Formats: sequence, structure tokens, C-alpha cells
Amino acid sequence: MQNAIEQELLNSDVNCTDVTPVKTDGKQTHIRNFSTEACVLYCSSEKKDLETLWRFRILKEYTGTLIHDHEIALYYFGTGHGECNVHLERYLLKNTEETGNSWSHKLSCFLEGMNQARKQRILQGGTCFTPSELERYSLRYEDLLSEGREENRHTKGRIAKKEEKALLKRLKKYGENHLLFLYDFRIPYSNNRSEKDLRICKSRQKMAGGFRTADGREMYCAIMSL
Repeated sequence: MQNAIEQELLNSDVNCTDVTPVKTDGKQTHIRNFSTEACVLYCSSEKKDLETLWRFRILKEYTGTLIHDHEIALYYFGTGHGECNVHLERYLLKNTEETGNSWSHKLSCFLEGMNQARKQRILQGGTCFTPSELERYSLRYEDLLSEGREENRHTKGRIAKKEEKALLKRLKKYGENHLLFLYDFRIPYSNNRSEKDLRICKSRQKMAGGFRTADGREMYCAIMSL
């Protein structure tokens, strides 16, 4: 059954993935999942580094788009990547609260607005935005980053200034990944599907306190994937 789920995920154009820490014999280990509307696969691992990721068949053989929470190591896999914008909104809110700058709030509103516009277009039977609309959205995104860089010049507080600068740099480098949901309507706005599928694992961690052995953790993942 697990092999059938894995094959179905490999055949999917888009997969959401997330990872959560769990205790195994008192040490921090991980459970990662891969989710679509049709199925979910849970995978057990000691670590979440690149070497560990290469051991997952689904990642080694996957040729579709992965949606995740800015896990840099995942960029070695698949052929496309969408960054979770709900996850990004948390960073933008944190920046607004800590710096008092307006660009991050504007960007958060922009992203939510574009998501609503896409939902409306889909309800109307549309499958894409027009080239002119996409160009306008892209330019607005870049304008907001420019505002951010200008505001960052005057940000008070060494740590807040440094973190804001790093966030702006990330948004510039991975802009196409954050806006991929605008260019391809198959791409979800976030990887919330994967996060929801992991909640049961987080609940077990809170109630049971973890696993006694790695075999127990792997068996749990196998059962959950059925």
C-alpha cells in the first residue's frame, strides 16, 4: 500500500511537503510528509539534512513541483518549487511589529489580495492571468521590495535591521517561487495541506512524548500512510 501511495505521489504534478520534530529515545528526530488532495505519505528520519533527503525515493525520482516552507535543501529535488506564502506572512508580520516599517505589511496585503484575485478568476472559469496582469503584479512586488530596502536604511535596532535586510534579500532571490501561484493555477498559495496532515503527528508527540525506538517511529509512519 505504501508503495502505491509513493507511486501516486511521484505521478502528481504538485506535492506539498513539511517536517516536524519528534522525540525518539529522548533525542530529536523527524517525521516528514508528502501530501496531495488524494493521499499522504509519512517518512521517518533521524535528520532533515540534504544527505537524509537523498535517501527518500520520492525525492530522488520526483519530477514535479514541491511546495514547502523555504527548505533550501529541497531545491535539489523536483523541477519546480513554490514557497509557502502563509509561512512568509508570519515573517512579514514579525518584521512589521519589530521595525514599524510599512513595506512588509503592504507586501502581506498584496500577496493575500493576489490569492483572492486568483480564487475569483478560478470561480469565473479562468485558468490563468493575462501576461499584462502578471507583469503588473511582478512590478508591484519589485516596487515593494524597493520600498523595503529604502526603509531598511533607516531601521533602528541592529538585530531588527539585520533580519529585515536578510528577509528582503530572500524575497528578491526567491521572488519567482513566492509568486509561482500566480503563474500556474495548479500551485497552491501555501503548503497548509501538508501542515494539516502533520497535526496528528504533533498531537501524538504532545500526548505520548515521542517514541521509544526508531523502529516504532518508522512503524507509526507506515501505519499512518495506509
